[in-house]
Amino acid sequence: LAYAVHIKRHIDPDRAYESLKAIHTAFREQFFTERLYHNVLAKGYLSYSKILLTVGEKQLIDGVVNGVAQITQSVGQGLKFLQSGKLNLYALGLAGGSLILVAILFSLIIAGGG
Repeated sequence: LAYAVHIKRHIDPDRAYESLKAIHTAFREQFFTERLYHNVLAKGYLSYSKILLTVGEKQLIDGVVNGVAQITQSVGQGLKFLQSGKLNLYALGLAGGSLILVAILFSLIIAGGG
């Protein structure tokens, strides 16, 4: 039982390529996964990172840190006049504050008991 194969015509390679060009392109481009990765995922990640750097890092975090530093410096500049470097004035302030506290407590005790 021999089978005879009869070829009607030759296959034109150019015509075959044109008819299968879409499949060939899909395989050659690895089903466009690399383009998808670079154009969608990688560019999206880079865009997100730039926004996060600009808004999150430079404006939010740096703003808070610089703001705290500026407030601390301003408070320090205002409080430096309270210090003279003379120990006797510090002791006088401590004694005066203690006397005020004792007077307040004494007045509360008398007002509460009478």
